[in-house]
Amino acid sequence: MNQSIVAHQVQDHRYINYDVFFYGDSILTTVTWDPEIVTHWITDVESDVFFRDVVGLDIEWRPHYGQIQNPVATLQLCVGRRCLIFQLLQSRNPIPQSLITFLDTYTFVGVGIEADVEKLERDHGVIVSFSVDLRELASTAYEAFGLGYQIRTNAGLKELCSVVLAKEMVKPAHITRSRWDNRYLNEEQVEYACIDAFVCFEIEKRLNASGYGVNWL
Repeated sequence: MNQSIVAHQVQDHRYINYDVFFYGDSILTTVTWDPEIVTHWITDVESDVFFRDVVGLDIEWRPHYGQIQNPVATLQLCVGRRCLIFQLLQSRNPIPQSLITFLDTYTFVGVGIEADVEKLERDHGVIVSFSVDLRELASTAYEAFGLGYQIRTNAGLKELCSVVLAKEMVKPAHITRSRWDNRYLNEEQVEYACIDAFVCFEIEKRLNASGYGVNWL
C-alpha cells in the first residue's frame, strides 16, 4: 500500500487530526468545520520559513443528481506536509476573514482549478484571486517529450501525478461520488481529499524545480 491514514487521538470536538501517508510522505491533515481552527492552520502555514506562497487546492461536493446542483462541501488546501480540509457546509459561522485574505493573497494550483474557483465563488461567495492550472505548466515542461498536447487536453490529476511525480494515485469511484456533505467524513474520504490537494502542491513543486513553476508564467 502506497497510501494510508492514521487518526490522532481526539482532544477537541472542533477538529480531528490525521497522518496521511502517500509513498514516503506523511501529511498532517486537519479536518474541521470551525473557523477558529482554520485561522490557526493559516497562521501556522504563514509562519513557516519555507512557505513560498503557493498552495495546492481542491474541492469536493455531494454528487449531482438530475437538475440539482449541490454546493461545495469541502475545501482542501495543502502547503508542504500540512493539509486543511474545511467542511464549509458544516460550519455554522461565516467564513473567517483569515481565509478570505489567504485566498486573496497567494497563488493556488490544481487541475481544472478555474472551474473549482468559479464554483467556490458561486456557492459560497469566496474569491480566489490567483490560480494556475497545473496542466498549463506541465504541458510546457513536457512539450519536448511529445506530451504537451495530451496533457493540455486530456490529463487529470491522476495522470499528471504519474507523469510528473512517477507515482500512482488510487481514486476509487465510490469515494469520488460519496457524501462529502456528511458531518463526519470517514477515513477513506479524508485520505482521498488530502492526497488530491497534496499532489497538486507536489506537482507544482517538482515543476518549479525544473524551471516551470508558477514563477515561470
